[in-house]
Amino acid sequence: MKIKRVEPIAVSLPMKKPVVMAGVEIARADNVFVRIETDNGIVGWGEAASAPTMTGETVESMMAAIGYLAPVLEGREAEDIAGARAAMAARMYANNGAKAAIEIALHDLVGRATNRPVYALLGGKQRSRMPVLGVIGTGERSSDLREAEKKKAEGYVAFKIKVGIDAPGVDGERTRHLCRILGPDALISSDANQGWSSDEALQYVRAVAEDGLAFFEQPVAADDLSGMAAIAAAAGKIAMRSRPAVCAMSLQ
Repeated sequence: MKIKRVEPIAVSLPMKKPVVMAGVEIARADNVFVRIETDNGIVGWGEAASAPTMTGETVESMMAAIGYLAPVLEGREAEDIAGARAAMAARMYANNGAKAAIEIALHDLVGRATNRPVYALLGGKQRSRMPVLGVIGTGERSSDLREAEKKKAEGYVAFKIKVGIDAPGVDGERTRHLCRILGPDALISSDANQGWSSDEALQYVRAVAEDGLAFFEQPVAADDLSGMAAIAAAAGKIAMRSRPAVCAMSLQ
């Protein structure tokens, strides 16, 4: 079963509800689908989101990268996913969102071809259920509080509060109110999306240090290592999470 065609497809999908985060309101999902077809007609699908401030990739760059990678994939055995990863790595550095979308499509394709769920291709099922994280990011305090109450009533037990939207003291007060509503049994995090200076992030983390946050994501710019260290030192029990990165999967 050989790969016949690798096709990137750009999409811009309206979100049911915009998400407000530091410096931007996200109202559409600008993503890239990957469609991989084999010589016997089986099709697998993958997807990656554009995230220029996190992965450095846009829809346009992922479309170009997938097109550039396609020649080293077409004609390969579809089941050899490790070989496809190696071929992509040799062909192009980084561009991990584009590579991940291709790898997802290959797993989907092989699963369909062998009538196996993808988890079986990844070593077997580890759990049957897992909590879904609910994002709270309406950009306004009262609507955030309503959103938190709604998600809690719907059964969510993990939450991410978008901060870096207002001054640290204002966002800190909003976080404290949300933590009280969600309760001590919830897994609660906050995410500034690199929107604050280290001084601002320090003000925020000191304001919420005793309110039950499990971790604080992207408090400052990804390359501000000294700022991250200072914030981590002041955060007490709150763990730090730096820039998320979309990486091609490695099973080694």
